[in-house]
Amino acid sequence: ISRWTVPPGEIYKINFDGVVITDEDRARIQVVIRNSQGMVMASMSHNVHRPISAVELETLAIAKALC
Repeated sequence: ISRWTVPPGEIYKINFDGVVITDEDRARIQVVIRNSQGMVMASMSHNVHRPISAVELETLAIAKALC
């Protein structure tokens, strides 16, 4: 199991993930940005109405994280 670790110095760390919720016919992407002290600077959760492939879901999560 991977765990979040504090980035060194004055760096921000972006964590993102996507999950398909098959019984609800949707998907969700989540993004969290933390500073070097572990404090959440920004976060978002976004529902995707049509389940898409895992690759498309991860790509969308990356795009949302960087915008």
